[in-house]
Amino acid sequence: MQVEEKYQFKSNLRTLKHGNQVVIGNRDDGKWMKISKQCFDILNMGVDHQATFADLLQALADDEDRAYFKKLFTKLRAIGVIRLQSDEEKVPARAIDFAVTHRCNLNCTHCCVAASSIAGKEFLQTEEILGILDKIIALHPAQINFTGGEVLVREDFLDILKYGREHYQGIIGVMTNATLIEEVNVIALAKYADSIDISIDGVDEETCSKIRGEGVFQKVVDSIRLLQENGLDKISLSMVITSDTQHLREEFDHLNEQLGTKGVTRIFSPIGRGRINKSQLEVNLDSDFKSDMGQLNNNEILHNLKTCHCGAIQKTLYINYKGNVYPCGLLEKEEYRLCHVNDIEDFESFYSQKCYQDCGGYQSLMNIQPENFNKCADCDVNLFCWNCVHFLDLLKKGDHVAEFDCSEQKRELQQAVWGSHT
Repeated sequence: MQVEEKYQFKSNLRTLKHGNQVVIGNRDDGKWMKISKQCFDILNMGVDHQATFADLLQALADDEDRAYFKKLFTKLRAIGVIRLQSDEEKVPARAIDFAVTHRCNLNCTHCCVAASSIAGKEFLQTEEILGILDKIIALHPAQINFTGGEVLVREDFLDILKYGREHYQGIIGVMTNATLIEEVNVIALAKYADSIDISIDGVDEETCSKIRGEGVFQKVVDSIRLLQENGLDKISLSMVITSDTQHLREEFDHLNEQLGTKGVTRIFSPIGRGRINKSQLEVNLDSDFKSDMGQLNNNEILHNLKTCHCGAIQKTLYINYKGNVYPCGLLEKEEYRLCHVNDIEDFESFYSQKCYQDCGGYQSLMNIQPENFNKCADCDVNLFCWNCVHFLDLLKKGDHVAEFDCSEQKRELQQAVWGSHT
């Protein structure tokens, strides 16, 4: 470590204070640590005076303090919240989700985008899709995910997928309901895609059909086998946790073991068509929280805790079927709209020049960060409650989590993080 260099806190730093203690969290990945307020104030003073780390050490009273701050500084660099001038700024590994269609051949009750019927018309033609794809590729994201609607209802989707593979070296993912995978298209899918994410929302015909319709479960299983036989083995199965599937988590894990797939569970969100069917699908978050917390002691809670590290804008972007750009797919609302893809020359300058900060949707996104949100801003554990700011958007609207009583969660977290209740 070059102690003669100036140091500074990084923009990803988030803090919480309680008495003489400070939680220091990394907004990018959720890593955190706790230090005394006195030490934090000393570090802050060095930043304010543009001091080098050597200057800071020299100002300390004795060798014991200097040894402690050397270890502390190393830990802060390890969790990624402090940097020296010579430290290289790392570009986040970004994933771009591109919804190439709004049409779908299914009519799932929980659909967060309220996909339209297969009889509808596409908003973006093939050349427009490829033009948007060129802009995405020029950003060199770590991953591009094609989603919808159902991507395979587009007759040109395999051409789009092939174009992506020929012009892009990163990971290409395809999100699908898998009901349209057949012998005629599986070879191309396996050749051009690196991974397939399939929604199934159940563990057998009975449970799957409640949300996705009759016959879907077996078709998905057949499609998985077809993909695997053609050499594509990076397949994930997702199940949305609803009132009907909440008790099926162990069976879902077992199903994935049997099929050789990776299981992904997602909490139900009452948006899109899910809003219409909210009363029959919504999960009781209070009981879920009590069940999870009741099985853990304070040390186990601490081991599993991360601060909020939602990647909206910084690590993810969502482009919808009309070409509108949003921080993520769960925030596809006008208030969070950043721009239309045709309004920006390229995504590289969009990020490097922080053009997104001039977009109306950016301020709306900042307003639902835990440290800014009016119902949570003064709470001394707010960074630990929400790993996805989408739920704060719902809370703002008095929807879904608004009925969730935070008092018990707050007590449990305060005891685990601070060692006491406020």
